[in-house]
Amino acid sequence: MEAVTTESINGDWDAVADAQGQPFPFTLTLKIDGDKVTGSSTSQLGTSPITSGSWKDGKLAVVLEGGAGQIALMATMIEGKLSGDYDFAGQLSGKWVAIKKK
Repeated sequence: MEAVTTESINGDWDAVADAQGQPFPFTLTLKIDGDKVTGSSTSQLGTSPITSGSWKDGKLAVVLEGGAGQIALMATMIEGKLSGDYDFAGQLSGKWVAIKKK
């Protein structure tokens, strides 16, 4: 099991969420400082800043401030991919996955 470093998390990620069976692509930009995560998400709906975020014990948890409400993303790093669940303002939830851009 390879250790996940902050350098392997920092950067831009090509992500896609499963929105009730429809793929919803977005770009996640992450910057880690200690266990605090900042950055933003960009999609067809615009850019949403990360209002709170953490990286602890191999788990990513961020909250994005979207135009239609908060989006919580949780993920773990599996074989170089971020994979986990999201919750959109308590109205929509599902899975998402991201691959780091080269």
